[in-house]
Amino acid sequence: MNISMIFDHLNQMNEEELFYKQYYHSRQSPDILAQFLASLDPIELDARGLIVPDVIPERIPQAMSDDQYFNINETTSVYLSKHSRYTPVFEHTHIFFEIIYVLSGTCTHHIFHQNMVLKEGDLCLVSPSVQHSLQVNDDHSIIINILMRRSTIEDIFFNVLRDNSIISEFFLSSIYIKNHAAYLLFHTQEDLEIRNLILEMFLEQYLNHEYSDRIISSMLIIFFSKLVRKHKHTVESPTTANHHDTSLLAYISEHYAAITLSQLAKHLNFSVPYCSAYVKKNTGYSFLQLVRKIRFQHAEMLLTSTNISIHCISLRLGYENPENFMRAFKKEYGMTPSSYRNHTH
Repeated sequence: MNISMIFDHLNQMNEEELFYKQYYHSRQSPDILAQFLASLDPIELDARGLIVPDVIPERIPQAMSDDQYFNINETTSVYLSKHSRYTPVFEHTHIFFEIIYVLSGTCTHHIFHQNMVLKEGDLCLVSPSVQHSLQVNDDHSIIINILMRRSTIEDIFFNVLRDNSIISEFFLSSIYIKNHAAYLLFHTQEDLEIRNLILEMFLEQYLNHEYSDRIISSMLIIFFSKLVRKHKHTVESPTTANHHDTSLLAYISEHYAAITLSQLAKHLNFSVPYCSAYVKKNTGYSFLQLVRKIRFQHAEMLLTSTNISIHCISLRLGYENPENFMRAFKKEYGMTPSSYRNHTH
């Protein structure tokens, strides 16, 4: 199996798409639709997870959670799929980040109160909690969805988040800032390197060998780095992140172990009272709450991806006494750092 074969596999109409295509065309005539609907078994539709608003409207997803795509008992953090052609259009939100990539053809993406026609090579990075929908009503368009756990962005990409790229600003503001950009749209056109990276990730998932998830996560970091390097000048976004917002987040992420409010205020050229109010207004957290949140995200990453001792982790986070770190961690997560490490391994 290679990426050329994966492309051919994606291009084939699967059973789900054939069903949706028949449903789509039947809706062009009331009589044909009535006959089609009469032939359906709601129990079978529900068992297959098919979306048929005319029969079981309650099956229409509105808010998608991690457990619909990621097994909570596994370490899977990235999930790739083909968007089924002819799927009934429905607006929804989700708690994960999503990439919509047009491998071939076109699709209509409704987001941020507008319909966007995405063409081959277009790539849209969608923030969590943003309402959107996708429409693909032809045999030849192939749309790839890449779903990424929010915790993946917070943990695996923590080092990437600390640079000054438009991707890092998008991730940081999506995680911490109340009024953040709903999406980033890149026009990669006929960039075969970007295209092949996505197909290689899809192939790795399809093969599902040992360490496939780790490999896909690492490939995704390379993918984002190349995307920014090659296509940052093509990006479109409904809003531009406030410089102070991303600057304060980047600064705290860099100095979280020993940062003070007065240091942050000096960095932003704010007075201390104004800086305190600014952080609360734009993130929803007090300064201390925000620092604590970022510290614990680093702790999670170190506990799950390294064998560094609890004592050394506590020192890295700015706790001189490991007991204080373990007490604070247990209060936040309901278990000790050691238990958390054992639970996630």
